[in-house]
Amino acid sequence: MVPVIMRICRGTKNGLICWCQEFKHMQSSGAFRMTEREEYILNDLIAVCAVARKCCIDAAEQAEHRKAIETFRDMAETRQEIIASLKSQIIARGGKITPRGEYAEVMWEAADDLAIGMPERDETLVMVLDEINNRAQIFFRQAVTKSWSQEHVILLEHQLRQLGDDHERMQTLRYYLERIS
Repeated sequence: MVPVIMRICRGTKNGLICWCQEFKHMQSSGAFRMTEREEYILNDLIAVCAVARKCCIDAAEQAEHRKAIETFRDMAETRQEIIASLKSQIIARGGKITPRGEYAEVMWEAADDLAIGMPERDETLVMVLDEINNRAQIFFRQAVTKSWSQEHVILLEHQLRQLGDDHERMQTLRYYLERIS
């Protein structure tokens, strides 16, 4: 569909009007509508990011070092951006936002298991958040491998890179905290 839209978009003002009419027709006919499976998986990824975001916010509140607090807050912001992007994808394709799913349940269990009985030191918070981030990356990789439209694959791969960047930031923070201890 994208090549057709790109072809229609080229040209004059009439081409743009034609594209708008074509887009409205395709949208109303359900051509852009996502499958229930796609909707479920995107909602599940929203829930996964919401769990990770909550963990980042909690860690920022418990952290002692300024660098750790900033890193955790930045990670929470990244998760919020991913959530917003996934939500807009669902809405644009006529789906409903209902964050839930099996990945999110696994994330909550992991967050609870990792947090139980651990001292609230910055090094421990980094370890817990890194593990939660690793699990989120696994879920995003699994979502990419499922049958998706090309636009979903591109979106999820971009978000996977963002999660990978956060993993690198966690490694840098871990090294920093080890050095100052």
